[in-house]
Amino acid sequence: MTYQVKTEFKMLQVSDLQLDRDNPRIKSILEMYNDEISEEMIKLALVSNSNSGTSPGTTYTSLKESIRTNGGIIHPIIVNYDSNSGTFTVVEGNTRVQIYREFLKDNIKGDWSSIPAIVYTDTEQQMINAIRLQAHLVGPRDWDPYSKAKYLNSLYKDECLTMAQIVDFCGGNKSDVQDYIRAYNLMEEHYRPLLESDDEFEKNKFSAFREVLRDSIQHSILKHGFTLKDFSQWVIDNKFKPIADIRELPVILDNQRAKQEFLKDGKSIKDARKFCVVPSEPGLERSSLENLILEAIRKIRSLPFEEFTALKSGNEPQRYTIIMELHEQIKTLYNELSNE
Repeated sequence: MTYQVKTEFKMLQVSDLQLDRDNPRIKSILEMYNDEISEEMIKLALVSNSNSGTSPGTTYTSLKESIRTNGGIIHPIIVNYDSNSGTFTVVEGNTRVQIYREFLKDNIKGDWSSIPAIVYTDTEQQMINAIRLQAHLVGPRDWDPYSKAKYLNSLYKDECLTMAQIVDFCGGNKSDVQDYIRAYNLMEEHYRPLLESDDEFEKNKFSAFREVLRDSIQHSILKHGFTLKDFSQWVIDNKFKPIADIRELPVILDNQRAKQEFLKDGKSIKDARKFCVVPSEPGLERSSLENLILEAIRKIRSLPFEEFTALKSGNEPQRYTIIMELHEQIKTLYNELSNE
């Protein structure tokens, strides 16, 4: 899909810019509050979502310090100019504009009144969607996975874009886009209603709902009389740490003793895993620890790619569980040996 558009480089006054309210970071705040949102609320939305997987505001603070040190930004923001209303709306670069505004307000040394921008004029919504997707789904400034999924879901359901159009915009493949959208809807349908307030919503739990898309995991949950609501409660209760432990769920639920341990308050996959380790082959118990470790190292180094792929994809939960238990035991031994 090719667009013929005219762009120009300009220095724009930050006071003339409108932040993009369709940006998933800002839109989530708008959905929580019906009243007009303040600049402080927008800042909170941008800071708290600056990067999943780090402490809140870490990436925002780092970016802010980098801009202050360099006296400005390296890459221009992207803006759409609406000739009918005379407004400049930030399509890409909302966080950087907010940082400039803070510097202006706090009288930080430097010229923060204007910001370099690539300006599009009267750009169609499809082109704006393409810019957002390329900048944040496949570009250097990724949104967190939940925000990506929320935006993809909006394009599919609200903007009525086809899967082919979305894939055309952002690359990747159709199954990845479908998985993002399916996981987003599972999280909204089963996880969010269990929370007492939106303040408890943890977007970094999103990957759990991508994991549960696996047929083997959903089948196991249903086979043992549980539901996706139960699964969501397990996610809330932090029974999967790390999230990849979800791949062991079929093995845990198939083992009565492991299942009982897993379902106890305060327990997790890690606690239940030890009940699933199968007996070793006859004769192995007579081998020395050193020989067993050396052989394990040799096997791991020569692991065929197809076996690695099967483990990583969750198709061999029994072997995966054994490897995770080995990891836990080695880590425990290492920590004890390292203590002075």
